Amino acid sequence: MGRGFRWVALGAGSVLTMVLLAATAPFALQRAPESWDAEAGSAARRRLLDVVPEGAGVEFADVKVRHSGTDNERSVCGAFAVRDDEGSLGPFRDFWIVVTKRPDAPDAVEAAHPVDIPQDAFLDRGSEYYRHCFARLD
Repeated sequence: MGRGFRWVALGAGSVLTMVLLAATAPFALQRAPESWDAEAGSAARRRLLDVVPEGAGVEFADVKVRHSGTDNERSVCGAFAVRDDEGSLGPFRDFWIVVTKRPDAPDAVEAAHPVDIPQDAFLDRGSEYYRHCFARLD
């Protein structure tokens, strides 16, 4: 009886394993949608570095990447400050850059367009800038 029970338990365990694998296989085969948020953030930072003096130190703060419009468009918002010649950090300035990529070449960023925002709009929680870039998504 001991040997027969072992074979039955082994068979039942094998069947249970096969059932679990069959049930979870469709989930394992599904691919998460590609996110290019990191690339959008990098493109926005490069765009800002293009406008600061050569060799200047730049620090970024509160950088957020948000989906906006189509799947090929991201809004990158935050603040940056430039270090002067003596190494002192200047005032932080808000930025909002819309980054787009070409639909036919998913790895190629097409453009990074800055959006003009009013002075201190970041501090005004009712401003369009604050609502678009930092308000919670519900």
